[in-house]
Amino acid sequence: MPEGHALHRLARTLRPLTGCQVRATSPQGRFADGARAIDARRLESVEAFGKHLLLGFGEADVHIHLGLAGSMFEDDPAASPRPGVRLRMVFDEAAVAWNLVAPSRCELLSAADREALLSRLGPDPLRGDDPTRAFLRISGSGRAIGELLLDQNVIAGVGNVLRAEVLHRCGVHPARPGLSIRRAELSCLWETLVRVMDRATAEGRIITVDAAAGVARDSIDESEGRYIYKQERCRVCGAEVRSWPLGARQAYACELCQPVA
Repeated sequence: MPEGHALHRLARTLRPLTGCQVRATSPQGRFADGARAIDARRLESVEAFGKHLLLGFGEADVHIHLGLAGSMFEDDPAASPRPGVRLRMVFDEAAVAWNLVAPSRCELLSAADREALLSRLGPDPLRGDDPTRAFLRISGSGRAIGELLLDQNVIAGVGNVLRAEVLHRCGVHPARPGLSIRRAELSCLWETLVRVMDRATAEGRIITVDAAAGVARDSIDESEGRYIYKQERCRVCGAEVRSWPLGARQAYACELCQPVA
């Protein structure tokens, strides 16, 4: 599932289309009514909130959540639409089309619906949000910090790669209850999320391992660019990485770098 940085990167790519008129269709048919509602309107805003993308078309927003299998990609506006496309948006003034395939959510939201959605989300590290609300929820919870970080109502945009790598960099074990996390650790988690997610937005991928002297970051393979996520051994101390299910996803920890207690 794309993590928050991927949606913010997508929003940055789409934002230059603001002001352009759209020709909207739903080749698949599952968003036919929504496509008709925005057809011939102008794109007024593009915003990402955590893992959610909101495209503003006047009275309504198109709300997109890619989920596990969804993707959104640029296409030739003259090309024949693929039958599996949920939403196809052609911007003739920019000579570009965008296709949305297999999202978990693609729906129209009224202003009230939009507010209801955003009110449920925790602060987003990439929007300059104040983390106080997230800190209060974490420090008052007996749930494992590894579960809390995946809860979009606590912090918006964190997925499994970010969870593993950020907890490791701050020396926090995923199984520790939220109420045991000290203020300094909470600050470390937030600041590391901001830094890692901002760089991932710019680069289009999550690389947490620092490049060696003389080695360009873009030459690091993504599968080799993490300290513990899907690694057999910790890239800091060499200890074995433990893996187990936590919060419906596989958690990773180096128990030398991240002591349980």
